Amino acid sequence: MKKNISVLVVSALAIAFFVFAMQNPPEDDSNQSKFSGKITQITDGDTLDFRIMNGKNITIRLSLVDTPERGYPGYVEASEFVATVCPIGSDAIFVEDSWQKIDKYGRSLGLVYCNDMLLNEMLLSSGYAEIFKVYCNESEFGTQDWAKKFGC
Repeated sequence: MKKNISVLVVSALAIAFFVFAMQNPPEDDSNQSKFSGKITQITDGDTLDFRIMNGKNITIRLSLVDTPERGYPGYVEASEFVATVCPIGSDAIFVEDSWQKIDKYGRSLGLVYCNDMLLNEMLLSSGYAEIFKVYCNESEFGTQDWAKKFGC
């Protein structure tokens, strides 16, 4: 019963933020690398795997977003939220961060749009993540309205 209520709440949040997320579509910047593909795995709230259309599978670390790690409070909820907004197999767009393309673990850094919603922003708006302030000046997305709203 508790899980059903949780799924309903997450679904309602996703729908409610749909309109809000539509206000921040991928910017038309010729320096940005944008890739269409599918979500293939969800590791946790800020890391997922993505198969580029007609290409390779990459691991994405969401720019400027920090969710709880495995074993910490909020990990399961953040991961389930991502699975609701961007279920495995769903179409998505990955926008690579041109200022910092990969992290120290070799994961691609950037934004993920799923079901016309910016996942990075959705996690912050829903309270499942905090802004990763230490990277605000290192990410090209640190000056976008959604990032500034949450503390960049």
